[in-house]
Amino acid sequence: MSHSPAERWTLRTACSLAIALVACSVLWLLDPRALDNGDPVWLKPMRFSLAFGVHLLTMAWIARLVTDANEPVDRAFQAGLWLQIAAALVEWVCISWQAARGVHSHFNYATPFDHAVFTIMGWGTAVLLAGMLLCGWGVARSRAEPLMKLLLLGALALAVLGALAGVVMVMPTAEQREWLAQGQRLSWIGGTTVGTPAGPSLPFLHWDRVSGDWRAVHFVGLHALQALPLLAWLARRAVHWPPAGGWARAGAAAYAALFAAVLAWTLRGQSVAATAASGWWWLATPGLLWLGSAVVIAWAKASGRRV
Repeated sequence: MSHSPAERWTLRTACSLAIALVACSVLWLLDPRALDNGDPVWLKPMRFSLAFGVHLLTMAWIARLVTDANEPVDRAFQAGLWLQIAAALVEWVCISWQAARGVHSHFNYATPFDHAVFTIMGWGTAVLLAGMLLCGWGVARSRAEPLMKLLLLGALALAVLGALAGVVMVMPTAEQREWLAQGQRLSWIGGTTVGTPAGPSLPFLHWDRVSGDWRAVHFVGLHALQALPLLAWLARRAVHWPPAGGWARAGAAAYAALFAAVLAWTLRGQSVAATAASGWWWLATPGLLWLGSAVVIAWAKASGRRV
């Protein structure tokens, strides 16, 4: 099986980000500085090293799922990989540079330099989205089996919607728009919460525990890139069991319902964390249906079940 240059560089970049994750973890231990919200300065580079590394590995995996062993990856898909590599590297450099300076990377308009860095990151997100759309075009043009194509396109669609939540986060809030209209100069523009200002948050993920938080929508949408292809991959391996396809579709629908539930809860200004505590079935039911579908298909494959 031969890999295209785009695939090879996708894997190399993911490995480099794994090394960066370790380096940032060491810096976290050695560097006692914290941002004004109490976060260690190297926490965000750690999180984005992990996030970008997993994302690129997933895209390389998807390239293999839609390509026969003796065929090259679709050119549109390869172009999408190149764009995502570039975007991930630029964003990581910006985030790490700001961490080294001891300042926020996101929403930071404190100085012209900070504004410029955040603007570059915004363009990086646009390039990442363009790359994902190109990969979707490559999947649509591939000769993959219908179920595989359906689930991968669904995964990319949910991931793009999740990524667009980032666009909402960088827009000025109603209060900030009023201040800007009055000619005030703001050092912070945008926000992650819906309904009320940011309050206490969850560890590591930092989703707000009181208000709706766009980061939850962002997270669930982007991780459709792992959840739905996993179902498609399992169903392909359980080809001897005809119901596997139906279970995979049901699991994919359940994950889409999970995304819709998180989006609806966020738009209502209610925290996903609070929902999990009080109305847990809103989130647990579709999540468990997705997990149950994966487990059933995996069991069928492992047991060699036939119908």
